Amino acid sequence: MRRAAALIALVLATAARAHSVSNEVIVSSGQSTETNPRPAVFTDSLSGSFDLGEDWTVSGGASVTLQGATGAATSAGFDQSSSPVTLFSGGLDWWAEEHWLAGLTLDLSPRSTQFSVAAIPATSTSPAVDAQVRSESSQLGAALDLSWFSSGQSGLEWSFNVGLGFSHSSIGQSIPNVRTTTGETLTSDEFTQRYCAAHPRIRNCARNLNDAFSGTRRPLDVERFSASATATILLDTDVSLFAEYYVYNQDPGVLDYRVAALAFGAGMPIAPLQYLIRPEVQHRFGDLSVRLWAEGGEYVAGTAQNTAGLGAKVQYRFSKAFRAWITAAGHRDVDDRGVSTNWSTISGGLGYRW
Repeated sequence: MRRAAALIALVLATAARAHSVSNEVIVSSGQSTETNPRPAVFTDSLSGSFDLGEDWTVSGGASVTLQGATGAATSAGFDQSSSPVTLFSGGLDWWAEEHWLAGLTLDLSPRSTQFSVAAIPATSTSPAVDAQVRSESSQLGAALDLSWFSSGQSGLEWSFNVGLGFSHSSIGQSIPNVRTTTGETLTSDEFTQRYCAAHPRIRNCARNLNDAFSGTRRPLDVERFSASATATILLDTDVSLFAEYYVYNQDPGVLDYRVAALAFGAGMPIAPLQYLIRPEVQHRFGDLSVRLWAEGGEYVAGTAQNTAGLGAKVQYRFSKAFRAWITAAGHRDVDDRGVSTNWSTISGGLGYRW
């Protein structure tokens, strides 16, 4: 807690001296299915940056994420007192020369506790089963980025970026309660057998459940490789393509990845991503700018199938110093059973520069 308080003080001090500061509120809500109950998620994110000179910029940020209740947990009478998920970040950018920018980012998410539900749908021979999942997770990460800008004033300008990120997470999931709609009591072996039969495509299903029933904590180390290219046309239109690829050093098939990864900055993924591709276009109409994008990717084999989404962001500059924006996005995920679910995100933010 002392480290978290020190980081909060650093972020607030950064914002006080910053040449820019912004705050964004994000709300995500999804369609719940029988085997994939999705809670509403609320995030408030504060960030700021200031110059140390002509070539160096320091940035800092902090966010708090709150998870709402699910209908499945309420019906089963499960505890839903999830703790806030906090994420602190700090960054340093260096203009090596006119065209090259290098950046370093560090992230820290202290341990938090989340509750969710792992469900087994009813069959002709057995009732539906709900299991309470308790997740404790923390994360430490770092990323390096290198960008090149053509930095001209012609009708066609280019910029390129490559990045390498690493995160280390400690994840512990347990199953303190299992309940059926008829009041039947299941042993851990009986629940494991039924759950894995209902989710036949989940890789290492029985091992993940055995770890959960024994309370085993597991590390998850992930490398993220990213690249992007942007063409600026006539100084007011940007056409971009972004790509990310993830490498997992351990089996990422945790029981409920969605709640274990709330601090990872990936929205509400139902499973660990393998790759994501995102084309987007942005046009500036004077003080008004509009950005549209689409994205698609796949989850790690044996965890879920694929994801796709569309989004838009509208921003208006009221003055040289003050701006405001609103963002809306919709996504469609396909889980390991081939069942699709939809979820949406809406956010709004304010920024000030001096």
